[in-house]
Amino acid sequence: MSTFPYPEPANAGGLSYAPGSEERRLLKEALAEAEKSVFKIPTIVNGERIYSGRKSYQVNPWNRRAPLAEYHEADQETVEKAIAGSLAARKKWASLPFSQRAAVYKRAAQLVEGKYRWKIMAAKIIGQKSDNTNPTSNLPHYNTN
Repeated sequence: MSTFPYPEPANAGGLSYAPGSEERRLLKEALAEAEKSVFKIPTIVNGERIYSGRKSYQVNPWNRRAPLAEYHEADQETVEKAIAGSLAARKKWASLPFSQRAAVYKRAAQLVEGKYRWKIMAAKIIGQKSDNTNPTSNLPHYNTN
C-alpha cells in the first residue's frame, strides 16, 4: 500500500450574521428569493431528468399554504433503474484513486462554501424551520483539503 502526503483538513470559518453585515444581507436576499419561488424538482436517475407527472409538494413549515417545492414521485420501475445505476456507479467510484475521490468532495465543499452558500442556507432555514443564529451548523464539512 502506498502512502502520500495529505494536507491538514480545515473547515470554513464562521460568520457572525450581525445586523448590518454583508453575510446577513446576502442571507436575507436568498431567503426572500426562496420564499417567492416554487422549485420544480424532477426525479434524476443516471443523469436523466424524469418528470413522472405524479407530483408532491414540500410546504413552508410556518406557512403551510405556500409550497416551497414541487417534486415528481418515482414509480417502481424508476426506483429499480436508480438502484441498478447506483450499484454500477459505486463500482466505478470505488475504482477511482483516493486523490480523485477527494477532489470531488473538495470541489463540492468549495461550491457549498461559495457559489451555492446562500441558497443552501436559505433552503435549510426555511425547510427545517430553523433560524440564522448558526445557519451552517448542520452543513457537512468535507475536510478534504
